Parts: sequence; structure tokens; C-alpha cells
Amino acid sequence: MLTNSHDFVRPSGDEERAWLESLVREDFARHQVDETFDDMKRRMPFSREDQGLYREWMALAAVRAEALTATASRPHALPGQEKHRLGQEHDQHDMAEDADVDESDLP
Repeated sequence: MLTNSHDFVRPSGDEERAWLESLVREDFARHQVDETFDDMKRRMPFSREDQGLYREWMALAAVRAEALTATASRPHALPGQEKHRLGQEHDQHDMAEDADVDESDLP
């Protein structure tokens, strides 16, 4: 993970760069009302300020991308694993409806 915006994000290609940019474009538009993300990118070759802003937005995008990939790779609960108490009650209620069992007989 990048520790600050001076660590450069180096996407592996145009596709990854576009994906990273998509993670922050909406927030950029919310904070910079009079300009777009593409406006900043067009000025980058001539403006050190815009180069720095782009680097900071890409650092944020890298953090978000890391969080998304960590969430996606986290294993989901398998059937039979212990559930949250509320979830157990809900599941028992659903099973009782499916089996036409009197709910008063449930624990």
C-alpha cells in the first residue's frame, strides 16, 4: 500500500489506469465543480500543481482498489458455519414457513 502521495502509482497498462481513474472521478467532480478530471489530465504536462493533484487522486484510487480487491478475495461464510444470532432466528422462521411447522415448536 502507498504510504503517501509521493509514492507513485504505476498502473500496468491503460486498462488499469482507466479503472483506477474511475474509482475517483465522481469524487473529483464533487470537489472540483468548475472542471473535470480530464481537464486536470490535459493540464498535467504544463502544470506541476496538476501533476501533484493527479498523483494524489491516483494514490487515493490505489487505496480504494486495494480495499476492493481485499473484499473480493475474502472467503464467504460456508453453509453450516456459525451464524449471527439474529440470522439464526430468521433462518429458523423461514424454514418453519417452508415446512409448515408451528413456530411455537421452534427453540
